[in-house]
Amino acid sequence: MPKDVDTVAKAVIIDEKGRVLMLKRSKDLDKYPEKWDLPGGHLKEKENLIKGLKREVEEETSLKIRDPELFHQDKKTYFFITKYDSRKIKLSHEHTAYSFIDKKALSEEDKYQRIALKGLEVYNDKN
Repeated sequence: MPKDVDTVAKAVIIDEKGRVLMLKRSKDLDKYPEKWDLPGGHLKEKENLIKGLKREVEEETSLKIRDPELFHQDKKTYFFITKYDSRKIKLSHEHTAYSFIDKKALSEEDKYQRIALKGLEVYNDKN
């Protein structure tokens, strides 16, 4: 089985009401337990960004995302925007809850919520 690499791909998934999907990390995780996060994660060796993003999002939420668009890069972490397709979300063991969060409830103080706000801005400018 290919091992994880340092490159990370995350998705800002936006629903029809303009809210962003956030996942609450399990308390058992070594990094950032019980913190809200965007879907996504580490790529595997020789995996391209889009395939890795789609695999991670599906593993974590059971969602099959389409047409993700890169809008931001922070070192080896790549952020994409995509639309939510209204399918049922089924969380992996890595997360305990999910929520679609409105722009007004997102905080500039939190790294991933700040990225979500930036993703919403890019999404709204295009639509």
